[in-house]
Amino acid sequence: MKKILLAFFIMVPILTIAKGDKGNVFNKPVQCFSTEAILHTIDKEFKESVVFFYPNEITKGKSEIVMFSNKENGTWTLIEIFKENSCVLAVGSAPTT
Repeated sequence: MKKILLAFFIMVPILTIAKGDKGNVFNKPVQCFSTEAILHTIDKEFKESVVFFYPNEITKGKSEIVMFSNKENGTWTLIEIFKENSCVLAVGSAPTT
């Protein structure tokens, strides 16, 4: 919970600053599959559970951003869900203690 709060307090100032900046548009490769396949893999293979689930304001509610993690082994996955299809935005692992 402390990590989530810390991430929130870090992101709010960044998002506030970004509103006044035009920024850059980057095209980056992401892997997209059926939502069913991605959720199955995250659950069965990585044993990750939902950390947060928010509507994506950039897509005006047409997608949701979901973060999963496994507290035991430190893995995490960030996906964007578009109904039948979902895209893996990032994955990683944290050192376990």
